[in-house]
Amino acid sequence: LKAVQMILAPQRPALSVTSRNVASRISRPPRLDTVRLQSGSAPAVGIGLVSVLELRRRQGRRNWPRHPLWGDLPGSTLRGGIGKDNDIVKANPEGERVPEKSAPQTTIFVVVFLHLLGFTMAGPILPALRDHFSLDAAQTGLMTSAFPLGAFAAAFIFPILSDLVGRKAMLVASYTGVGCGLLLQSVAIAYNWSFETYLALRVASGTFAGATSVVKAYIADTSDQETLPRLLAYRDAAGTMSFIVGPTLGGLLFHFTGLSFVVAFTGVVSVIAGLMVAAILKTPKVRQGGSSADGGGTAMGKECPLINPWIAVVTTLAVSFSYAFGHAFFGSFFPVLCAERFGIQPEVLGPMLTTISCLVFVNSTFVYGRLVQLIGMVTCAMLGLISVALALTLTGGALSFKVAAFSAMFYAFGVPIFAPAVPTILTRCAPQEKRGFILGIDSAVVSVARILAPVIMGVVYETSPVRSFRLAGLVMLVGAGILAAQQATLRKSMAR
Repeated sequence: LKAVQMILAPQRPALSVTSRNVASRISRPPRLDTVRLQSGSAPAVGIGLVSVLELRRRQGRRNWPRHPLWGDLPGSTLRGGIGKDNDIVKANPEGERVPEKSAPQTTIFVVVFLHLLGFTMAGPILPALRDHFSLDAAQTGLMTSAFPLGAFAAAFIFPILSDLVGRKAMLVASYTGVGCGLLLQSVAIAYNWSFETYLALRVASGTFAGATSVVKAYIADTSDQETLPRLLAYRDAAGTMSFIVGPTLGGLLFHFTGLSFVVAFTGVVSVIAGLMVAAILKTPKVRQGGSSADGGGTAMGKECPLINPWIAVVTTLAVSFSYAFGHAFFGSFFPVLCAERFGIQPEVLGPMLTTISCLVFVNSTFVYGRLVQLIGMVTCAMLGLISVALALTLTGGALSFKVAAFSAMFYAFGVPIFAPAVPTILTRCAPQEKRGFILGIDSAVVSVARILAPVIMGVVYETSPVRSFRLAGLVMLVGAGILAAQQATLRKSMAR
């Protein structure tokens, strides 16, 4: 402020300016004939304006006078700005201050990355776990399904409890609980406990895995409807970043340390994510009484512009099941196929999975937004399902490692352009105080798919790997067909 005063009225003696008399001093404009811009004034003007904005932010809702030369200052009642308790406000033509949601904290994306990092590190060591317990393909499916089995109840209960006790508390419980369970699994591996004991620990760890839907609800609570799809895509990008780092890190740690150390490391990372939520993340305010923070109505029909919004919800849940079924099978048996058919070791498989995740991250960050603007979210979702189905079909019939790697490119394209569609449609069709409930149903549906896919398809894989991959692709094509049949209804649900 002092720099601005010296620039605009250089003849005046320099005076100390305090936060208490800024409004009175700045309301007296300098005479236009005395205004002189000195050399190097641009940086000083920038510093002065930043000071004005910061002081305005700290002073809350004080009404600044309209300056006859400069007009309304940033943050005045006619221009919007930072309101009481640092709430972001915007102005309407009548000059009223209207609360506006701020973007979610960056911390939420960091903890998503850390939490999923532990899971992605386990990808390259899946063949090693199979050798450690001497498992066949069906038992490998049981090991993969054990965690989703425990998560079935958590995926439904945790989001509902987050509607009642808050998103932050449930995130802390989920991340720390899963981390402690992973640490116990590492102990089971280190001391050669039985496979049945290891399965029980995986199920117990899964009972705390209810964070996914709570994170989506948190993002929906702290963002508006226009930015919600983009922020959910950022959440997917944060998860994809863990798929970029995790497989390579897991493979390298396995090579230099051992199996139990890798599992223990995943548990430590998950506990760190829980501690970060407890220490840094702010609790979003959920408005009770049926009012949505977006200014929507109290009922689902008013939030979602449909006569019966449950049509869109049920359709989306069915499609979500088909996607989760194929996705879970690919994640469980793609590493196994590469190891058995092509002899790929964890040290090589890790960087390969990392390469796929890099492509997913690029598509999620740079391609998805442009594609949605070009063809729409519903069409993007259909295209994503078809692309992943094609990847499954080609991978099952691959006779060389190069063909399998090429098939995975379709997977890397399809996953990021489908994933944001389900939470976006569901959160738009639900009031804020019911988002956890609706997303909890979706998580339960996904858990069922993640339980059934490895078990059922593991039996099929034992008899014919080619047939199992093609059957998983067919399930995803059924989901694409459901989207095509109900695309008009879903497009109405996306309209604002």
